[in-house]
Amino acid sequence: MKAFTIHNFALLFLSFVITVHSDSFSLKVESPAQILEDTNTYYINFRQITGTPTCSYTLTKPDGTILLQSSKSVNSGLVFASVQGSLFSGTTENYVLTYTYTCTSGGTTLEFEVRGYVYSLEQYGSGNLPIGYGIEIEMSTEQTSPFRVKIKGNTGVGSCSITRPDTSIATVDNIGPVTLGQGSLTIAVTKTGSQESFFIAASCKASGKTFQNEIPVYFSPNAPSPWASATGDPHFAQNVVDKSTMSTKQICYDVTGKMGDYIYIAGFSHSRIKIFGQLKDDYYMHKIVIQSPSANITVSLKDIHLGQKDTIQWNANSKQMTLQTNQLKCEIANGKKIIFTELKSLNAIAVEKSKHFLGEMHLDVGFRLMPKDYNEMSGLIGDIGQKKFKFFRAVQIGEDSLNSEMVSIQVDNKFLRGSVVQRNKKSCWLLDVNDILKPLKTTDYLFKRID
Repeated sequence: MKAFTIHNFALLFLSFVITVHSDSFSLKVESPAQILEDTNTYYINFRQITGTPTCSYTLTKPDGTILLQSSKSVNSGLVFASVQGSLFSGTTENYVLTYTYTCTSGGTTLEFEVRGYVYSLEQYGSGNLPIGYGIEIEMSTEQTSPFRVKIKGNTGVGSCSITRPDTSIATVDNIGPVTLGQGSLTIAVTKTGSQESFFIAASCKASGKTFQNEIPVYFSPNAPSPWASATGDPHFAQNVVDKSTMSTKQICYDVTGKMGDYIYIAGFSHSRIKIFGQLKDDYYMHKIVIQSPSANITVSLKDIHLGQKDTIQWNANSKQMTLQTNQLKCEIANGKKIIFTELKSLNAIAVEKSKHFLGEMHLDVGFRLMPKDYNEMSGLIGDIGQKKFKFFRAVQIGEDSLNSEMVSIQVDNKFLRGSVVQRNKKSCWLLDVNDILKPLKTTDYLFKRID
């Protein structure tokens, strides 16, 4: 295998900042759950609880196209932003709409996502939706369990309920059904496991039609999106765009190497940041290396190395702390989780300690990004994300797995066989990574040295 060399960069700037709580705030945000193109005006509602944050918001299609970008100062009890149905004109297929919010006050930032659904007149076949409702979530810089959400009725009458979540993740106090007119289905979600975010499946029925939504739940202010685009341990999963429906699908695949190998997981061309994971054995990682022009950061199971000199212990006694280079903000949430955020793009890299099935500790790495970000990326996740995917339904039921459904996926111009499986309590489309990468192979992303 040929050697791969990346230049080490000197540490340019590093400051240590203890998290300041004087800029803390909390608010409720209501996002339209269902939108029909070309009709009506819809509203995003911000309700102030404490503090006076400024919230920027972006509405994005699955392929990364930005439909609307603006901001509001949440300085009174109710602040609303209008969204015109005409913004979605020309839609030929229904698709999932992503609302991305970034709320700031002083030096404190809170980021989260909500998802709704856009219907095309061509496919829906009617000029009005029989029910209009919003998804309201309560967010705080001091976020904790229980988490409160609402399905709020605005127009029409219908019945809404949710699917009870896995009790090993969380419990809820109300699953409905509740009749929505101008009323609401209010839910308190209590954390029971270690997962910091997930989503609840909701269903509303009106005039013989059923509308589905996924309601996000965030148990901490630093929790990743429940629709996180990519994770790896190194049993990888990432969201890609299904070109046939313009919706997102989660694929998963396994990467193996030899003990000590470095996997080139991802790279960002705009910032020249690269992320590598070093294998503890054939499968699991025990070290994450983030290389950038401003600082090289190495995270192990015990400590964090910043540049050539500074080392911070990372263990059960670690307190919440924020560190910063001139490119990255590093938030040590606790002794198990660290989040690195690019200062310019707000893309985030989360490193977390986990136990595999044999009980040994290893490191997981996750990324907060949108499918459009793949265009500016390299590495395993970037190269796979840039491919063109089309997903097809089951072709047969697999006999070798109780929960496996055999499927067909077109990647670029190749048809691949895969299966729908459950991983980390989520469904994903499992593929052979070398089939996805052709003509490349996983060995093109494995290196003995990266210095």
